[in-house]
Amino acid sequence: MKAWQIWTFTTVLILIAVVSVGWAALWKNLASEWSVEASAAQYALNHSPLQSITKHDVFTGDGAEEVFEGKDAFGRGWYVMVSGTPPQAHSVQVQALKASNVIRAEASHSGLQVISTHLGYLDSQGQSQLGTNASFIWEVYGKTKTGTYQYAYYNAENGKLVQVY
Repeated sequence: MKAWQIWTFTTVLILIAVVSVGWAALWKNLASEWSVEASAAQYALNHSPLQSITKHDVFTGDGAEEVFEGKDAFGRGWYVMVSGTPPQAHSVQVQALKASNVIRAEASHSGLQVISTHLGYLDSQGQSQLGTNASFIWEVYGKTKTGTYQYAYYNAENGKLVQVY
């Protein structure tokens, strides 16, 4: 073999090895996250009125919570938040809370360019940190008119602003 063929072959082998190792590391990282979500989804189905899940989100305002939206056997909408070790599920009917678009409109009206909204459950510690007795809360992340980024927390039951950071 000529020297250039050896160098080309060696370079290709090294590139294949590097890509393979990178892909394996990425897959291992993603697979462990998917397993957390899958077990939380199964817990939500087993410990709440949910019969099917239509949406999934993550709320991080009071520790990591897997949030699921779905329907019960009668077609009613439910939110279920799963968190903790051992896991606990907290559920509420969709109609009992203000919709995300209502909260987005309220935040926009108060001058926030909304980037994202996340529904979550607050335990007693989270409630005391935010100075509220609301169990269900909307976390709104956005950009103010001055260009700073801000979190605004709204009571999910009545839509009132609770705290801004």
